[in-house]
Amino acid sequence: MAPNAAPLPSSLTASNLTPVSTSQAAGNGEGGSPHDDTPSLSSAKRRDAIARLLQSEAQVTIRQLAGRLGVSEVRIRRDLKYLEGRNLLRRVHGGARAVDLAPYQLASMRNVACKQRIGRAAAELVESGQTVLLDSGTTVLEVARHLPERLLADGGLTVVTRALDLAIFFAEHHSTRLLVLGGLYSHDYRSCLGTYAVGVLRGLNVDVAFVGVDGISLEMGPTTDDALEGGIFEMIAKSAGHLVVVTDSSKIGVARLRSMFPLTAIDTFVTDDGAPADFLAALRDMGITVAVVPKDAECAGAPPAARTLRRR
Repeated sequence: MAPNAAPLPSSLTASNLTPVSTSQAAGNGEGGSPHDDTPSLSSAKRRDAIARLLQSEAQVTIRQLAGRLGVSEVRIRRDLKYLEGRNLLRRVHGGARAVDLAPYQLASMRNVACKQRIGRAAAELVESGQTVLLDSGTTVLEVARHLPERLLADGGLTVVTRALDLAIFFAEHHSTRLLVLGGLYSHDYRSCLGTYAVGVLRGLNVDVAFVGVDGISLEMGPTTDDALEGGIFEMIAKSAGHLVVVTDSSKIGVARLRSMFPLTAIDTFVTDDGAPADFLAALRDMGITVAVVPKDAECAGAPPAARTLRRR
């Protein structure tokens, strides 16, 4: 935590972190009649299944997808249009074919609904007038997407990011001051890295920073697969008044190539209820606030863990 950065206000509690219902998490412009069919999967899970299927079968028909997923062909056509708009497939006559995907695109297909719930919960930590650093990654992108409109329109936010998708997102919100970190652009991860970005971060103090991970364990702490990114994360941790790690439970217990920063640098950890209880207990013992959102639709009514955010 940066010594000169302001802590989050004491009125902000993890009990205010509310889960997203299945219908909210899947709200990606489905737009269909509620009577056309009753889907067995949420739209997010269904689209994830379609994208994954195409990676193994190369090409599928609309009829095949409708039969496998138990929904109407009309709904499948909407799903294919949505996925093509995100460059995750190419529509062809009567179906769709696979495309070569970069690591960032592959990540965007995994645990979509869960990431949306985590993003919504974490976004509630942002308050008017703050300087907010949003790092790269698909879970952090969901934090941005779930910021309340009142903050985006008239919240006096300053946003710092090195991620192209986040820069594009905030460029559409003219009331938000945007600082884009430069550096060497990675096409695979759609973000900037290297010594230039680290140098810019060295002179910054931000109120709250949101960071995703490739893995996190008690032994190694948060880790990344990219050796060039390590210095950036160390500087983010130093510059942040409040450091928030957002990740789904699939990353817990995983150790990747390089450590990002110590576990003790984390102030708040937001994940889903698939996280091992002993891991979450160990974080709480370190003084880290833990907020948990439901992973499965059946748990959509369960509230996240309540705990007052600590100041350190």
